[in-house]
Amino acid sequence: MPGWHNAPFFHNPIMGEPDRILSELSQVNKSLGLKNDLLLSADQLLQSRDKRIHVAVLGQFKAGKSSLVNHLLGTSILPTDVVPVTAIVTQIRYSPVPSAIVRYLNGTERTVAPEEIGRYVTERENPENIKKVAQVVVEHPAMEEFRNITLVDTPGLGSFYRHNSTVTLDWLPYTGVALIAVSAERPLSEEDIELARNVTHYCPEIALVITKTDLFDEEEQERIKEYITDSLEKAFQRTITVFQYSVKEHAEEYRTRLKGKLLQPLNENASEKLNTIIRHKTAQAIGQSIQFAGLMLEASKKKKSEKEAVSLLIKDIKENRHFQEREMLLTTTSYKGEVRAKLEELVLPYLPGIRERVERQFARDFREWRGSLYRISRQYEAWLRDKLGLEIRELDRTCSEDIFKFVRKMADYYQYAARQFRQKMDDKVYQAFKTHLPEAYWQVDFTTLDHPDVSIYRAFDSHLDMLLFFLPVQWFRKNFHRHFSRQIALEAEKNLHRYISDMTGKIILSLDQMQKQAASFIQNEVRSVEDILQNATDDFDEIRKNIERLQVLATMV
Repeated sequence: MPGWHNAPFFHNPIMGEPDRILSELSQVNKSLGLKNDLLLSADQLLQSRDKRIHVAVLGQFKAGKSSLVNHLLGTSILPTDVVPVTAIVTQIRYSPVPSAIVRYLNGTERTVAPEEIGRYVTERENPENIKKVAQVVVEHPAMEEFRNITLVDTPGLGSFYRHNSTVTLDWLPYTGVALIAVSAERPLSEEDIELARNVTHYCPEIALVITKTDLFDEEEQERIKEYITDSLEKAFQRTITVFQYSVKEHAEEYRTRLKGKLLQPLNENASEKLNTIIRHKTAQAIGQSIQFAGLMLEASKKKKSEKEAVSLLIKDIKENRHFQEREMLLTTTSYKGEVRAKLEELVLPYLPGIRERVERQFARDFREWRGSLYRISRQYEAWLRDKLGLEIRELDRTCSEDIFKFVRKMADYYQYAARQFRQKMDDKVYQAFKTHLPEAYWQVDFTTLDHPDVSIYRAFDSHLDMLLFFLPVQWFRKNFHRHFSRQIALEAEKNLHRYISDMTGKIILSLDQMQKQAASFIQNEVRSVEDILQNATDDFDEIRKNIERLQVLATMV
């Protein structure tokens, strides 16, 4: 989470003194017994010493977010790769002297050079966040023209290469403006629309940028942009600004437009924009409080006249929760049993091609090798490890989309199951109290599936190649060539099965994590409703007065 500091902010009479409104809201929620985390993001933004606007670059993995930020700033601050790399939220803000602050989960910090941040923010050098990094703040002169803005690079949603499946979604409440990146290769999925819907709850202003447009000609680009623009208008019943972007073709034109239309106006009108952001977050908090208080009022009335009906409703909701959790567990167990067979069906057809390419390369390279058997054996083992490593990584890239779809299918199931449960719970609450639950913002996400490695057996037993240490290979070159060639076939097959086993284990872990996310969401929603229904006081006149106070606050924002 961001490192917020307690200090007075500014007062704006147009907003009706935001600190006073939030203080009043906090008192009302406390009186009602509601959790004050409803207003947490607005309150912390208000109390922050940092008056910069946080512009978060969000989106699915491989959307080109880090490359976009680097190109906008004209320098390579963020690490990029052909695979998803960002694992830690990274802030970039202005300072005349470049540096980077690494903040750890235990509250400690250390300062490093900006070029060292890859050690802390990438999955490759900080797998599964073993270094316990909370976030990294880069201070850099490249942000000079945007002194009132902090750019925030986030881990890609839906990525297998993430240590923490909630880190980006957790950041949303603290976002001021959201820039959602969508690759032209995979334009506007349901996940992108859901992300945009979640973001609008926290941000008054969002925009979408289509990256990697250079992969398509101009006519195709226009069709993609038109499709995305129309889809957003249908989903949100309003126009959302859509930018096109490429770091290769027409790059300067795209950069100038995005800066001029989005970043520069934000930077020049930072105080006004911050007011709008705080107003938006405060209004959302008040709206949620009103909805919860309305449910509490109806529950209070019901509790007084039909106490048994309230108890039966709570019991019914809990029973449905246990039923839903059992159903998800059974579905997960069934799906786990299919994982290895599906991976074998996907991966093993690549074995003949891999074996043929490596053997063909070996036939060429072996001619150049000279020395004793010992020396050539070590050279061969290193060579084979390198060649098979390249092949397995290429296989991983080739199959990643199909594996993504395979796991995405279950992610969609968990999301659907959790939301269906909440909808049913909302229906039951409405039937009993004629009031709906507040909207819930939740999205299942994936956990880590890192890159496969390669394991190679020794070409010969050590005592044999040591015995023949000084024996010139040319005397037995054909025999050794045949021996090494046979080992290529065995090692290729072995490493493909290792890849399948490794991915099977990680997919199963991913399924378990997604099931836990869905179960946790369901449990939290049930607990919130149960708390309101059970703890509703008999003094509904007092509740009504608090609702009236909330409604007055809503008019002041």
